[in-house]
Amino acid sequence: MKNLNKWMDWVKGFRPGALWMSAAPVCIGTVMAFGDGVGHWRPALAALLVVVSLHIMVNLFRDRLARQGRFLGFEDILAFVFFGPVAVVGAYYVQSLEWNMAVVIAGFGPGFLSAGIVAVNDLRDITADRKAGKFTLAARLGPRFVRLEYLLCMIAAAAVPVMVYLVTEHNHRIVLASGVLFLAAPLIHDVMRSDHPEVLGPVMGRTGELLFLYTLLFSFGWLI
Repeated sequence: MKNLNKWMDWVKGFRPGALWMSAAPVCIGTVMAFGDGVGHWRPALAALLVVVSLHIMVNLFRDRLARQGRFLGFEDILAFVFFGPVAVVGAYYVQSLEWNMAVVIAGFGPGFLSAGIVAVNDLRDITADRKAGKFTLAARLGPRFVRLEYLLCMIAAAAVPVMVYLVTEHNHRIVLASGVLFLAAPLIHDVMRSDHPEVLGPVMGRTGELLFLYTLLFSFGWLI
């Protein structure tokens, strides 16, 4: 039974549905490296393995802290930083041994979308988290703050491709990725209007799908 519990903890920490948060920024950093003529597959795959592994370990560590009543509650910020600029720049750097401002700015896109996923999750679980003593940003600052956070994350993510284009003055097709804002509109509506977990749960999954689509469109625009 003890071994079974440990196995279940690992499965819970793995969270396959959330792993695209790890893969997306590495994909963007790798695509930018290959588009710039400095990409290499081996370090790119190594970067992907490292980021996904760290994601799993952090989830396990966070769950252990939560069970011990020592939940930190800054997942939104960590998701933005780690699954945004850190992962994108890191993936680009291990292949090219250099980085530039366009890569840094590009990292903001998946960072904002990942933070949005965490925000919806925390909004969905706000009542249960408060009872359990898990003081996420939603539990600390309330639903209104998290709703505004989600809205700003969607708008900011859509603005990132435009900013990258203005910095590079080429690869204008990356602006196609900004179109995710139109697809995010019904999700924003649900977040702003509903407190029900049965509504917010699917919003979280569909925000993950937006991250996937954003990554595809940005990558397509950068390479062609």
